[in-house]
Amino acid sequence: PVAAQRGLPLLWGPEQSSSRQMKYHRFTALRTAPMKHRLLPVTPLLLCLAAAAAAEPLYPIRIDSGFLRMRNGVDLSVTTFAPVPAVPGERFPALLEMLPYRKDDSFYLRDYPLYTYFARRGFLMAKVDVRGTGTSRGTLPVREYSETEIDDAVDCVDRLSKLPACNGNVGMWGISWGG
Repeated sequence: PVAAQRGLPLLWGPEQSSSRQMKYHRFTALRTAPMKHRLLPVTPLLLCLAAAAAAEPLYPIRIDSGFLRMRNGVDLSVTTFAPVPAVPGERFPALLEMLPYRKDDSFYLRDYPLYTYFARRGFLMAKVDVRGTGTSRGTLPVREYSETEIDDAVDCVDRLSKLPACNGNVGMWGISWGG
């Protein structure tokens, strides 16, 4: 495949299919006839996460809670898990997760090991309560992925990219609503 010729890492995926079939096949690609499948490039975020997983912890971390102000004036609650720089001026890429599940409740116990794992390996981790949930201000959007929620996500990426600890690179990740 073209991806292999360019030296890109690869995953299994369907050789030819529509986007609807692609969604179906993404879960069955490894279980179905391997000869009918071709390799597809891995996303850069997966490469970063794989590299971080292989790396030994390098950084002590600092956990902070605060707010990110949206352009319409609403404050969204954020918890950051930040590596402490080893040298002055060292900055890190950020990973953002936005969820309506109240980040400070029982999810904190589930997320603490995961977020600290990546923070200790050089990622600025940010978890944000969707508007109107948890400790975020404002009114809950009328539906999942509403224009308001998308605008908030754009604002969060912008605000995180400008933090002194961030190198300007921000990715989003998650599962369920946030994925």
